[in-house]
Amino acid sequence: MNRYQRHIQLDDFGTESQKKLAAARVLVIGAGGLGCPVLMQLAAMGVGCLGIVDGDRIELTNLHRQHLYAEKHIGLMKAEVAGEVIKSMNSEVKVVVFPIFVHEKNIFSVFQDFDIIVDGTDQIYTRYLIDDVCIATNKPWVYGAVYQYEGQVSVFNVQNKETPHYRDLFPDPDKNTGAVSCNEAGVLGLVPNLIGLLMANEVVKYIVDSEDLLSGKLLHYHLKNNRQHIFHIQKNKTNTFHPDKKTIENTNYQVMCLKKVLNPSSAWQKTLSDNSKAILVDVREVGEQPLLNNIPHQNIPLSSLENNQNFFDRYEEIFFVCLSGHRSRQAMLWAKNNLPEKSVNHVEGGVFEILEYYQHV
Repeated sequence: MNRYQRHIQLDDFGTESQKKLAAARVLVIGAGGLGCPVLMQLAAMGVGCLGIVDGDRIELTNLHRQHLYAEKHIGLMKAEVAGEVIKSMNSEVKVVVFPIFVHEKNIFSVFQDFDIIVDGTDQIYTRYLIDDVCIATNKPWVYGAVYQYEGQVSVFNVQNKETPHYRDLFPDPDKNTGAVSCNEAGVLGLVPNLIGLLMANEVVKYIVDSEDLLSGKLLHYHLKNNRQHIFHIQKNKTNTFHPDKKTIENTNYQVMCLKKVLNPSSAWQKTLSDNSKAILVDVREVGEQPLLNNIPHQNIPLSSLENNQNFFDRYEEIFFVCLSGHRSRQAMLWAKNNLPEKSVNHVEGGVFEILEYYQHV
């Protein structure tokens, strides 16, 4: 116990709380901006077992906020590097690595050996999936989200306390499409690290049975003015959804949460089918999910358009696409300024409009 002596000296923490941490099994979904500080703090605190789930690889643009990684790690799997770094920080922590993305078919097997789940993702559909699986398996989970200079934290599905679920706060998945990821909106590197610390704090409070948990509450923090507010969340009486394993495994959460209403006369559909001089350009970073496998397109990240301007010489019409329409709109404006002789547009419904269309072609 020498390592945790400063914990043990606290009158309201002591040896018993430290033993609870040592016995806890925590699963962190996403080893990015939020997941990195959560993992670092929980490892330092002495949590006995940490599960790390992430199918992404490390990129240069991650390093300003994801402090588990260094330049030498670029191109490597986040989950694997995070596991190695955590073990070097605290050899007493058991680390279980899942270098994958969770989805409807694998999430139950990933969750089964853990006591509490932490959402370190920035995908709306993954949050609904996590919430539903936690309800179906009676597991609590810690929620965090960031946007530019602000963030929020809450704890859902705490057993024996009749606490609200994520769907009580955001009841309509198909109307919750305005949120954009850090890739699209940007984020100050300090923000996810601060919010991640607050998330780790909630994990520790849950493990040691603290009464003042952010359960039924939403903490909002704005870094620019250091203002924070706690909002109380009520159970939504209209939320009658009770997920079970079979329902979850047979639901496409990506389509449920992010799809747009298809317009049969959308210009991109007809043009790409009939015109060999037209091109679909995915302006997301390489490897971002979901992939447009087997769909004719070119992947040129928004940040690389300037360096690939000559690529567009052979085309007359260009359609840009991203996840939500935010980056593709920026790409369209760039092209109108830099390629004035071209016909340019973007797919407002994002990659899910593309995927759904090709499923029915």
